[in-house]
Amino acid sequence: MAVPDHLVGTALRGVTGLNGQVTIDVSNLYSERDTAFPSLAHQVRSVVGGPTAKAFNTVFASAYDQIGEQRVTPSNLYAAEPDAKDITARLTTDAGFDPVYLGDLHPGAGLLEDSSGLTRALAGQIGPFYYRYGQPGEL
Repeated sequence: MAVPDHLVGTALRGVTGLNGQVTIDVSNLYSERDTAFPSLAHQVRSVVGGPTAKAFNTVFASAYDQIGEQRVTPSNLYAAEPDAKDITARLTTDAGFDPVYLGDLHPGAGLLEDSSGLTRALAGQIGPFYYRYGQPGEL
């Protein structure tokens, strides 16, 4: 699910057949958050009603075609409800990333959304980038 942050509710209300489906929200926060929800992913969940995850909002789609050329596998941070965790990790791996689980949707989704300003600022200096998280000895 990727739409501008201010259109999350409107976009989903027009789609049928989503009730109860696993949904991965990749939207970023560019305006003020709707205070009725702790994150855009929570807003998505309120409409879809199924297990929800927040992922891929801190990686650059414009660099996807170069993932396989990297010396190490880039990371993708994600937060997910228990029933969305495994499918989000699998999709992350299938996309060429190493999944890094931040925990449940709350507070993880909000943390990912709040970090988008840092991601955009860094991209403004160096362009699209990958990142890698690992424990000592893994890198």
